Amino acid sequence: MIPIQLAGLAIAGSSLLSQYTQDNKSTPDNIKRNTGIFPPFPIQLPPIGYKRDTGTQMQNPIETFIKGLNSTITEISKRFVGEDYNAVVKDFIPGGTTLLKPSFSGNSREILLADLDGDLRDELIASYREDREIKTIVLKKQDNNWYKAAELAHRDYDSLHFRGTAAFTNEQGRQLLLGMAPKDKPPALIAYSFRNDSLNKLFTRDYHRFDLIPVLSEHRNAPAKSYLGVWNKKDGIIPFDINLMRWNGTELEKYDNIKPYYRQRVVPYFAYQTKNSPMHVKNWYNLADALVTADMRNDALIAIRAGMAMKPDEALREKFDALKATIS
Repeated sequence: MIPIQLAGLAIAGSSLLSQYTQDNKSTPDNIKRNTGIFPPFPIQLPPIGYKRDTGTQMQNPIETFIKGLNSTITEISKRFVGEDYNAVVKDFIPGGTTLLKPSFSGNSREILLADLDGDLRDELIASYREDREIKTIVLKKQDNNWYKAAELAHRDYDSLHFRGTAAFTNEQGRQLLLGMAPKDKPPALIAYSFRNDSLNKLFTRDYHRFDLIPVLSEHRNAPAKSYLGVWNKKDGIIPFDINLMRWNGTELEKYDNIKPYYRQRVVPYFAYQTKNSPMHVKNWYNLADALVTADMRNDALIAIRAGMAMKPDEALREKFDALKATIS
């Protein structure tokens, strides 16, 4: 028979895991299906609102509805344009080359349509390999004619890992993101701003996983800017070094208020890992550590007790004790 105390602990641990995984049932499958070993997360988070940069979350259902409506209208209008974008792009790339599809970009295709410069007209963005370079071109339309506005060349990368857009700056339009993967190293995320038919590099950041999180401004008329959640693998018990980053106008910097991101993204991830392998005591420690960072202390204590009950080795027990001390 299981001692009553351990039985109660098992029930509490099971309840804790269900709390953070029942609303995220699709996430693990999507991660496995779309992302592979070193993926960006395929599902974007809902917007996080910050009031006067204090971290107080706000709800903005009207803005969310309008964005969804605009997105739907855009997609419908694209269906009836009647233009063969593949034929357009092929006129601007060398004969015999093949368009590249990003390896880990969910439903991304060979050609990306996005308004990079904020003129309310989409540019065509496509990538292809030529010799040892992966080239990316941006095509604009003027007077019903397409022309090549800009081109990038990245040398010695094995594959195009990711391609997408995000709003990092206060400029109109969106920034182009390219995840370039070398052969035996984690990918590098490179962001570019597109202005006056020119692509200017904003930053480069290595990653194993990443999230794009739209963050609502305290000013209603200000555009929602994206923050970058970066996960880098590291040695040791905790598998990732996780940071929330934002563009400050000149560079990418760490954002200190990481609690909402941990609550929405990191805690469910480690809860899922623990639910899948509950006998691995390291999983309980990682979950407890994430809960502490998210300032969810009562749940962190449950995870600590569950891990300690599994008789960890001395080194890990000391870590559990230190984590518990931070809560006290």
